[in-house]
Amino acid sequence: MMSDLVLKEASWVDEGGIKFEAIPVPHESRLYIRKSQPDRDRILEHNKQIRENAIAGQCEFGQPELRIPQLDYDNLCKKYPVLVIGTAEDKRKFYLRFLKSSESRPYRLR
Repeated sequence: MMSDLVLKEASWVDEGGIKFEAIPVPHESRLYIRKSQPDRDRILEHNKQIRENAIAGQCEFGQPELRIPQLDYDNLCKKYPVLVIGTAEDKRKFYLRFLKSSESRPYRLR
């Protein structure tokens, strides 16, 4: 029975560094999960420093163009399902468009 269910607050961190918090709402008989990434701001600040560095424009062939925190990538997958269900060619086309968009700015390394 649902009335026998006891909802408790809890938190844990997965192997990718994503922090999960379970937040009970007893009057709704629901348990909400909030995700956060403690090092997200550090990653985005590091991206900014690389972009502002004069050497960033001199990257060699094969260097990454983007560095996306895992939590942001999860959110992009929800917003753009092609990242999950698309073919390799679909994903390539998406990233080429994404790189040109202002939405990619915080993640760009150049």
